[in-house]
Amino acid sequence: MRFKGSFWNFVIGQSFTSLADVFFIVAIIVFVQEYTQSAFITGMIPIIRVTALLISGLLAPIIMD
Repeated sequence: MRFKGSFWNFVIGQSFTSLADVFFIVAIIVFVQEYTQSAFITGMIPIIRVTALLISGLLAPIIMD
Protein backbone atom coordinates (compact mmCIF):
# COMPACT_ATOMS: atom_id res chain seq x y z
CA MET A 1 0.00 0.00 0.00
CA ARG A 2 1.48 3.32 -1.08
CA PHE A 3 0.75 6.62 0.57
CA LYS A 4 0.65 9.90 -1.28
CA GLY A 5 3.06 12.72 -0.56
CA SER A 6 0.39 14.69 1.28
CA PHE A 7 0.10 11.90 3.85
CA TRP A 8 3.82 12.01 4.60
CA ASN A 9 3.70 15.79 4.81
CA PHE A 10 0.94 15.41 7.38
CA VAL A 11 2.90 12.81 9.38
CA ILE A 12 6.05 14.95 9.40
CA GLY A 13 4.08 18.06 10.37
CA GLN A 14 2.36 16.26 13.24
CA SER A 15 5.69 14.87 14.43
CA PHE A 16 7.28 18.31 14.52
CA THR A 17 4.27 19.73 16.32
CA SER A 18 4.40 17.03 18.98
CA LEU A 19 8.14 17.49 19.39
CA ALA A 20 7.75 21.25 19.77
CA ASP A 21 5.04 20.69 22.41
CA VAL A 22 7.37 18.43 24.39
CA PHE A 23 10.21 20.97 24.23
CA PHE A 24 7.84 23.74 25.33
CA ILE A 25 6.61 21.78 28.35
CA VAL A 26 10.16 20.85 29.34
CA ALA A 27 11.24 24.49 29.03
CA ILE A 28 8.39 25.59 31.31
CA ILE A 29 9.28 22.91 33.86
CA VAL A 30 12.96 23.92 33.84
CA PHE A 31 12.07 27.60 34.19
CA VAL A 32 9.75 26.97 37.14
CA GLN A 33 12.30 24.70 38.83
CA GLU A 34 15.06 27.30 38.51
CA TYR A 35 12.78 30.13 39.63
CA THR A 36 11.15 28.43 42.65
CA GLN A 37 13.67 25.71 43.59
CA SER A 38 10.64 23.69 44.70
CA ALA A 39 10.12 20.11 43.60
CA PHE A 40 6.48 20.26 44.72
CA ILE A 41 5.58 23.24 42.54
CA THR A 42 7.53 21.79 39.63
CA GLY A 43 5.71 18.49 40.05
CA MET A 44 2.35 20.28 40.02
CA ILE A 45 2.89 21.50 36.44
CA PRO A 46 1.97 18.19 34.73
CA ILE A 47 -0.95 17.71 37.13
CA ILE A 48 -2.31 21.20 36.39
CA ARG A 49 -1.82 20.65 32.65
CA VAL A 50 -3.67 17.31 32.65
CA THR A 51 -6.46 18.73 34.81
CA ALA A 52 -6.88 21.67 32.44
CA LEU A 53 -6.98 19.33 29.43
CA LEU A 54 -9.57 17.15 31.16
CA ILE A 55 -11.81 20.07 32.11
CA SER A 56 -11.57 21.67 28.67
CA GLY A 57 -12.31 18.31 27.04
CA LEU A 58 -15.42 17.94 29.14
CA LEU A 59 -16.64 21.53 28.72
CA ALA A 60 -15.88 22.00 25.02
CA PRO A 61 -18.83 19.92 23.72
CA ILE A 62 -21.19 21.73 26.07
CA ILE A 63 -19.96 25.15 24.95
CA MET A 64 -19.94 24.15 21.26
CA ASP A 65 -23.61 23.11 21.47
